[in-house]
Amino acid sequence: MKRKLYFVEHKKLFTMKHTEIPQNFDWTKLEWCDQLIFAQIKRFMNKDTRTCYPSMQTLKERTGLSTTFIKDAVHRLEEFGLIQVTKRKGTSNMYYFPPETDQFEMFSDEFLDMDLPAKVKEYYMKIQKTLYDKDQEVAITHYNDSQLAELTGLSKPTVKKYNHILEDSGYMTTSLTTYKDAAGFAIREMSFDMQKLGQFGL
Repeated sequence: MKRKLYFVEHKKLFTMKHTEIPQNFDWTKLEWCDQLIFAQIKRFMNKDTRTCYPSMQTLKERTGLSTTFIKDAVHRLEEFGLIQVTKRKGTSNMYYFPPETDQFEMFSDEFLDMDLPAKVKEYYMKIQKTLYDKDQEVAITHYNDSQLAELTGLSKPTVKKYNHILEDSGYMTTSLTTYKDAAGFAIREMSFDMQKLGQFGL
């Protein structure tokens, strides 16, 4: 199938806000959804001061996660040097992001606000780096479930479950290619609609 190149002409793409995530950081060292919490906090960052002050209520609403989990996640992020936290009595914390966390994988506010379970968003965030043609309307990966499980630290059944959710939600389609793997089985192609995911043009 021929793939058409799409140039960034849509007006929306010029104003799309996005959050960047460390590309080479091994998020499997942390707990599931820590990466999502990192992104949800960093989206509020002032580019000049590198600080932000989202309230706990805002973070709960954005992530769908509990106060306890968010606090524990912030502590883990702080331990790994991905964020610095200044606690302020009677008001929200101040979060600071070190400059080293700037050459990252990008996720739009549109994606972060999607009506998907937090764990499924986290799954997509982890596998986006396996996609190619990410600057086009459709991005592709040929990773199989075993490879995606190894990459994300999930079990194969969980990977399959999250793939089904993405497919049922219309964000992904799967098909078999004419290529064979080492065992002689047809290689699966997973195609992601980058426009629906809010990731087209990032």
